Amino acid sequence: KLQFLYFIGTMAESGHVGAEAVVRVLLDCGIDVMFANPGTTEMGVVEALDTVPGMRAVLGLHENVVTGAADGYGRMTGRAAATLLHLGVGLSNGIANLHNARRAGTPILNIVGEMATWHRQADPLLAMDIESLAATVSTAVFTPCTPHDVSDHTAKCVSATQAFKAGGSRVATLVLPHDCAREVAGPLRIALPSSDSSDGLAMSPFEASLSIDEAMNDTFIASVVEKAIAILQSDGAGVCFFVGGQGLWEGNIQRAGRICAATGATLFCENAFSRVDRGEGTPPCHRLAYFPFDAKKELGKFKSIVFLGARVPAAMFGYEDGISQVVSGQTVINIDTHDVPGALEVAQ
Repeated sequence: KLQFLYFIGTMAESGHVGAEAVVRVLLDCGIDVMFANPGTTEMGVVEALDTVPGMRAVLGLHENVVTGAADGYGRMTGRAAATLLHLGVGLSNGIANLHNARRAGTPILNIVGEMATWHRQADPLLAMDIESLAATVSTAVFTPCTPHDVSDHTAKCVSATQAFKAGGSRVATLVLPHDCAREVAGPLRIALPSSDSSDGLAMSPFEASLSIDEAMNDTFIASVVEKAIAILQSDGAGVCFFVGGQGLWEGNIQRAGRICAATGATLFCENAFSRVDRGEGTPPCHRLAYFPFDAKKELGKFKSIVFLGARVPAAMFGYEDGISQVVSGQTVINIDTHDVPGALEVAQ
């Protein structure tokens, strides 16, 4: 769980500008790699990369190189990288790989430069609706209106990359106006020092609300895992164990294989996986047939389907047979959790 541990006044005393606030927040939250294809409106962030040590900046010669690299980095490390893109046109050039990242659940934090707030009304040549474009692939989009909003919005973007829903996006986008990046940002307004809290820091209302949601979600997930275990124990041979996300990574896929070996269930992996580790010691893992009629027939052999960290599959296109949903008639248990390894350990 992210802990945003920032002291009020730090930024104001040292006179940091918005772009430096962005880099500092990213580093403090564990994001230390940035793939970049910057332009004029992003020069403030480029300068911040020189003044704030610790960020590894990698230049990409096209936006799809930048977003593709960030997607690959997230898939292989499980950690978010940042991207730096030039206005809406740069985002549009890189959006294909952001779509792939969205479907794979890859954590990415985009920083997209924007015209200065006072200049937008002039409708300059490269102006466009960046927020609407970003929303097609992002789980959260934030645009600071003043330099003082930059640190808070950056932290919220980081938090959005940590949210999990099977098949959902973990891409977040910070639209950073040129003047907000260049002007003094003021204090980092995330959490205040407090002697009352156990770690010496008080949570912001934003962080507190996340904690409540996590506690409720964990309780619900635990009950769903219990139902899945009961089905596996009672009729393992009639169960399709459909795994995605980190469940297909080294160590976790072996756990899934042992569960199937012990119960007689059949292990499937989602077709649009973020990554699947193979090699000696990894169990056989079936992939669902491409055409919807065949996929539905294949799943029809099972009485129950347990989804773990995987999106319920649907037909890729609307073919003439009229099938959209390939899961039909089975008992479905959907364990939609960010803690796939924990759920596997409990089930094992």
